[in-house]
Amino acid sequence: RRCEHREAWWRRGFDKTRGCQVIFFDPDNGLEVKRAPRYGKKGPKYTFIDEVVPFYKRGQSLVVYQHINRSKSATEEVADRLGQLRKATGAGSAFALHYHRGTARAYLVIPFAKHAETLLSRARQMCAGPWAKHFTWQSGPETAIIQTSEN
Repeated sequence: RRCEHREAWWRRGFDKTRGCQVIFFDPDNGLEVKRAPRYGKKGPKYTFIDEVVPFYKRGQSLVVYQHINRSKSATEEVADRLGQLRKATGAGSAFALHYHRGTARAYLVIPFAKHAETLLSRARQMCAGPWAKHFTWQSGPETAIIQTSEN
């Protein structure tokens, strides 16, 4: 029954977002983990990589919420997740905005080619403004903190 429910939920979401340019995935915890099978009790707390790929292949950019689970450093976890999404989508310009105020989390951004310049520019503008002290920009295993006049 969980299988049928999840697949119907996914299909509705995929159909209703057909004309959207950017799709935001907001699972409770983030991308899939081995200890939470898709159709298991904790499966609904996660988005699975093969569920987001069809949106990207349809020409849509992705933003995926990722709770930092502290199994490794936040930088390593974000780099791993970006790597998984890059590999699955073929996207080259993926980046993350690591929010470290309160509960640590990251927003993984996988821009489709036609949106990449706009999403990169807007994310950098946001990180150069009043939100700069709360975000770390990450595009790979390395981390760069966006500097502002306050830093």
